[in-house]
Amino acid sequence: MRDPDTITFYNKSSRNLCGPYYRDLEKALTPNTLRIVADENIPALDALFADMGEIKTYPGRHISHADLVEADVLLVRSITQVTSELLANTPVKFVGTATIGTDHIDEAALKALGIGFSSAPGCNADAVVEYVLSCLLHLAAEQSFSLHEKTIGIIGVGQVGRASGASTSCIGSITFTLRSASTKKRRGRGVCIAGCVVSELRYHLLPYAFDANG
Repeated sequence: MRDPDTITFYNKSSRNLCGPYYRDLEKALTPNTLRIVADENIPALDALFADMGEIKTYPGRHISHADLVEADVLLVRSITQVTSELLANTPVKFVGTATIGTDHIDEAALKALGIGFSSAPGCNADAVVEYVLSCLLHLAAEQSFSLHEKTIGIIGVGQVGRASGASTSCIGSITFTLRSASTKKRRGRGVCIAGCVVSELRYHLLPYAFDANG
């Protein structure tokens, strides 16, 4: 089973550190002696970090300043608010979040405190694409039609949008990726402003990140 992209690509046999966590972690800290505090629900912690030091896990909602007074590394999910109050006067040198978004991270505070940081953009892209394809295939089976040469519009060309476009094209669908902020066409992609061909599309995929400000 493939490990989550947040902490994958760590080849223990070759000690090849090439994922976003590991590149930054290697720069900031010395392996095998780390004191790691982590959200207990981050998967594969022991498999990926146990030989880098001692791991202590806590419920993400309850990680406190007291838990970090002897920590070098903090690994969180979106439910932990990482602020200057949480980290001030601790030995933490690196914070990693196993999420795409960073609303729960005070990045300015981390910079001011000299603490390294990494998030995980695109970590769920493959899972989202697989979910989308499964829904489309289920719909096609339920309504007795083929997706071959059906027209699919994908509004948003981030990591999920690009991967979805590649996948739907592979199953023979006619795929358009739409960008709301640009009228430029990218080579090899039918990219245009959102809405320009929406009325012509059979299916619309909206891989947008949530924005509380609209």
